[in-house]
Amino acid sequence: YNISVGPRRSDSEGVSSSYFLPLDVAYDDITKEIAQEIVAEYAANMDPYFNRYRENASENKSLSVQNALTFRRDMSDYEYLEVDVSHDFNDNKGYSQILNTVSGNAGGRLTTDDVTDNHTYSHLLSARVDYSKEVRGTSKFELGTKADFTWRDMPYFYYIDNIPDMQRSNHFKYDQQLISLYATYARYVGNFTLQVGLRGEQTIYHTLGLGVERDGSEIIYSESKDVSLYRD
Repeated sequence: YNISVGPRRSDSEGVSSSYFLPLDVAYDDITKEIAQEIVAEYAANMDPYFNRYRENASENKSLSVQNALTFRRDMSDYEYLEVDVSHDFNDNKGYSQILNTVSGNAGGRLTTDDVTDNHTYSHLLSARVDYSKEVRGTSKFELGTKADFTWRDMPYFYYIDNIPDMQRSNHFKYDQQLISLYATYARYVGNFTLQVGLRGEQTIYHTLGLGVERDGSEIIYSESKDVSLYRD
């Protein structure tokens, strides 16, 4: 049996400036100071938003837990049973804030406060059972099954000046089931092996886009707007 736990956290901050220059201005070897002089010189002929300043800060937290169990029993040198079970859990949270400031040729400035808030929550479960028996020198029989299950929940919300931006906000859920079963029989004939087998699989997955809408400065859920897809 193995278990692994991995908590993580990262924080970052940064600033950046952008200057949009006329097409007839050569940009080779332009420094920030030269760009600012050109901006001041051409300000009267530029489009309203030619200068942008951005401050951003982000915070990310994650927790992963992995469990694995392996069991094997040898009934003899020619017969065994093996079982593997594993489970992975992941919880990731991300938050970022971006202050965008743009200035125009009229001297005005516009600042927006953009915030993203996202959370990814997932489970992965896998189980496998194999049984094998060999009749020494004559034949071999194998039987096995495997199942994989996946669940994910991923809300992502975007705000501009504390108002939800519904063009970029969404909440998505996904789950999948994959189950397989197989059996093989092998017969040894001299230097040859004759083998027959049968394998069956079933895959079921369900995706769900939760209906979200804006209610003032809040994001609310509307079940009537859910978008669901189911496949078997």
